Amino acid sequence: MSGIVPRVGNSAFNSAISDGLSNNDNSKSGFKDILAGGDTYQVSRFNIPARCSLPLQTDQQTSKHLTVLSGIIHITLADDIMVLVADESIYIPQGVLHGLENRADNPALIISVDYNA
Repeated sequence: MSGIVPRVGNSAFNSAISDGLSNNDNSKSGFKDILAGGDTYQVSRFNIPARCSLPLQTDQQTSKHLTVLSGIIHITLADDIMVLVADESIYIPQGVLHGLENRADNPALIISVDYNA
């Protein structure tokens, strides 16, 4: 499958800020909680509201391992789109274009372990 995932509903960035969701790291995302971290890693929990998305991005210094705890997440990874459900995970190498979408009517919860290069 190729192509970029079209936006469905609201951007999680805008929706989370307007809904006042948890944000313990003062980032603009509005839905990210940092659970642990060190010099070479960070563990974060993302609560992605229903019908919201995280924008496409690349991380030149960081690779990630994402695990879905609840909900259904559509993940764009380069030119592919994958659907992950609870107890499924994916590795995202540094420098690869990626984005997340929650197309469902319920929130989704994921854990991200980020590794610094």
